[in-house]
Amino acid sequence: MTEELGSGPAGEARDGTAVPELPGGEAGPGGGPVRAEADHGGEAGEAEPDGEQEPAGVRGYVMTRGVERDKDYRFLGAAPAALWWSAYRDHADTNYPTLLVEAGEGGWRAFVSGIPSARRDEVSTPIRFTLALTGATAAAGGPGAPVRLDRVVRLVALWLEAFTAQEGRERLGRLLDGLFPDEAEVVELRRRRDPQAARTVRERVTALLDALDPPPESGADAAGGPARALPAAWFGAARSEQGASAFVARVRDLLSGEREGRALVLNLVEDQAEAPARVGRESLAVLAVDGGPVRPQPFAVTVPGPLVVTPPGPPVETVPGPPKKFGPLHRRALLFLATPAGAAAMVLAIWYLTHRHHGGKP
Repeated sequence: MTEELGSGPAGEARDGTAVPELPGGEAGPGGGPVRAEADHGGEAGEAEPDGEQEPAGVRGYVMTRGVERDKDYRFLGAAPAALWWSAYRDHADTNYPTLLVEAGEGGWRAFVSGIPSARRDEVSTPIRFTLALTGATAAAGGPGAPVRLDRVVRLVALWLEAFTAQEGRERLGRLLDGLFPDEAEVVELRRRRDPQAARTVRERVTALLDALDPPPESGADAAGGPARALPAAWFGAARSEQGASAFVARVRDLLSGEREGRALVLNLVEDQAEAPARVGRESLAVLAVDGGPVRPQPFAVTVPGPLVVTPPGPPVETVPGPPKKFGPLHRRALLFLATPAGAAAMVLAIWYLTHRHHGGKP
């Protein structure tokens, strides 16, 4: 976990203060609010001056680091007031490609990680970008909102292309490298927390969105197409073109204000049982990075009552995931063993097994 990706309890800012609730008294689906002006820049609890909203209501933040290995990832210029994505820590490792979109009460927010930079650190480790975006839905925003939000949908579509052997995520990385070409400036923006630095980063995010063409509506996206025929809650595979197309259509619905709910691409989820629980009647679209059905499938509905045995349905074609030794639990185990505590536990286990084998004698 990085400096800015602190894992405080869901619904709390980094300083432990409670995140404000929605006007209706309900927290956002991920544990925090979803409003047009829910997230202000600056450190937790430190809002930016009023009057700094972007055109069409989109506010953006960028996380990366310089080439020096002793400096961890950090948001440049300003950070979102609420690190709401930490609520998904059991479903996604945000150090790897993760995409989260939440929408409700006229606002939306998105978290996009795993965008590769061409930069390398001192030992040639690839450096990456993470974006956090927030704003008003097209229905609640001003006249320019639909145009700018189409660019956000395009960003999501490009990010997903990497799972179907295309170069979308690399294109985003090249655009961000072009917007932050000066290593000294990156280091300086990483250090600074002031309105001018925050404004500089927001303007670069606006330039990124303006460089993206809106995605054309495919047959799967258009009104009446297969994606629009899906139920409110479904589960699919990020590596499936059907799943990716349906996901982009769902993000468009969330940002337009037609739906309220979540659209999530998660890298520690392989089947429905591991996915986040649906909250009430929210719209919920989940793509698994590893595994998942080729065609999006409705989420199973659990209704309290006596057990009812139903005949098995037809087999569901799934996207092959990694060998189970590289599944979510094993990835977490490997991450633990990479820590000092994990290494110490391994040494202790080897010592115990060796002495037990020899009866405790050297």
